[in-house]
Amino acid sequence: MDWHTVARNWPAFVDRIEERWPATEETDLLDINGDRPRFTSYLSKVHDLTRNEAHEDIEFWLTWQAPSDVVQDGVEAADAPIGRGGGSARRTH
Repeated sequence: MDWHTVARNWPAFVDRIEERWPATEETDLLDINGDRPRFTSYLSKVHDLTRNEAHEDIEFWLTWQAPSDVVQDGVEAADAPIGRGGGSARRTH
């Protein structure tokens, strides 16, 4: 998932962020409102990480995120490729 989608749907990710990074606080996350540089800085501070470590941790986390209430960028579910979960992707020729 790309950060643009996360930022547009920030409230839908707050619970997952708190699960992944338990030192975060909901009020702080809501105040960050999807601003990635602020989130990276905040995460590095509350989890005692370097900014690079926080950035890498966020990148890894992004590969596994897709809450059901997130609005995708015009991709219909039937047309979306299947990721690591298995199955087959719909092909167009």
